[in-house]
Amino acid sequence: MTTILLLVLVVIDEVSCVRWTSRSSKSSFDYCSAGLCPTGTSHVACGGLKFGSDCQRPILIKMTPKYVNLILNYHNLKRNALACGSMKRFASASSMQKLRWNDELAHLAEFNAKSCQFAHDDCHNTERFRYTGQSIGMKWFHGMNYTSTHVVRDLLRKWYLEHKEAKQRDVDRYEVTPHSFRIGHFTQLIHADTTEIGCALVRFHKQSNNLPFMHYYLVCNYSEGNIEDRPVYRKGKRCSKCKHGCTGGKFRCLCRG
Repeated sequence: MTTILLLVLVVIDEVSCVRWTSRSSKSSFDYCSAGLCPTGTSHVACGGLKFGSDCQRPILIKMTPKYVNLILNYHNLKRNALACGSMKRFASASSMQKLRWNDELAHLAEFNAKSCQFAHDDCHNTERFRYTGQSIGMKWFHGMNYTSTHVVRDLLRKWYLEHKEAKQRDVDRYEVTPHSFRIGHFTQLIHADTTEIGCALVRFHKQSNNLPFMHYYLVCNYSEGNIEDRPVYRKGKRCSKCKHGCTGGKFRCLCRG
């Protein structure tokens, strides 16, 4: 009975035309348009949405309200704890935004997840969000039975636990260093100006040493990623810099949207 868990401590941040049509309007957006991605890179949506060659018996797990609420609640609970000043070694935040779900970011996460390859894609920007962030996590095992809910919760927890290697100076000014890669999931999770998130989860099989391993691959895209030389969040009294005050209730230290 073997369990293997792999997490990459990195936050970053071929060609057909792909468009996004908003559910609330008849307008569409071409992801392959010039200027959307950094020079020399291509958008993940320009490679097609089919499962990759590394995928064996793959299943795209639908992001039902159960998963959406799990992901949002976990992020907002941790963001709220930091913003309130309840995390040791970290000052309270003056303008920590409350995260909302974004179907477009979730759709773009599917392109990466369906590759079944544990790697960040070069670009997942949208018409609204030009500096998006991304976190990825993979868990695989043989001879054990984990539910997809358990896997998602466990991967989110692993991302958050990177805070044990982080210090206040790491979030006062984000720098691209080997150390920042080791805490990149955590800094993305608490990035104050991030307002929206969308994720995708794929389950697939793969042989290793003649044994069948079940794999889960989680990809989450964020409306804004960590930006070099800028703070991950701004220190100060909770909600003191929020445009519309505090959310109140369960997330009393997060900004009202």
